[in-house]
Amino acid sequence: MLVVIILANVVDQILGLHGAVTYATVLFYIMNEGLSIVENMAELDVLIPANFAVLRQTSMPAMLTENLLIDTKADADLLKGNALLNKVAQGHANGIIKAFGLSKTTDPDSDFIWVGTDKKGRRVESIYCGSEGLNYYDGPRWTKPSGTFGYGQGWIVDKLYRVGGSLMYRVQNSKDKLYWITTSSKYVKEI
Repeated sequence: MLVVIILANVVDQILGLHGAVTYATVLFYIMNEGLSIVENMAELDVLIPANFAVLRQTSMPAMLTENLLIDTKADADLLKGNALLNKVAQGHANGIIKAFGLSKTTDPDSDFIWVGTDKKGRRVESIYCGSEGLNYYDGPRWTKPSGTFGYGQGWIVDKLYRVGGSLMYRVQNSKDKLYWITTSSKYVKEI
């Protein structure tokens, strides 16, 4: 659910729809909350016909979650901030790990969060003069670089993430391939 709301927010931002897609998505999940209430009533043996397709037409492991009771504008405004969305996402991840008996990874590079940026579409260039070049990665990590870029090579910023506690740009090259690089002003500059 959280991913869908985040994607709806991204679509709103890209298309300049001022929250229309996000609002519709949240309304969908509010209706979903109503369905959950009906399910809970059934669990309490309240007689309700429970012939919902979402309950009877699945054969794969699934999880239905409830996130927030949104009954005021202030509650709805909470969904506009990354802090709450990140906490809800972490809660989902923890619940899925527990419910399906998975184990958390201990890889520090696996800890990454999209933090958003107003630099999307801006060009950044390597200003690193070392003979080995500036490391780039094919995923959000700080280990095992995929290769290096030389001084003056540039990319277009796509997104900004916090990876293992430090910021990384996800960038796009002229061939539309995505890579991950540091945001450190010691190594890159905005053009």
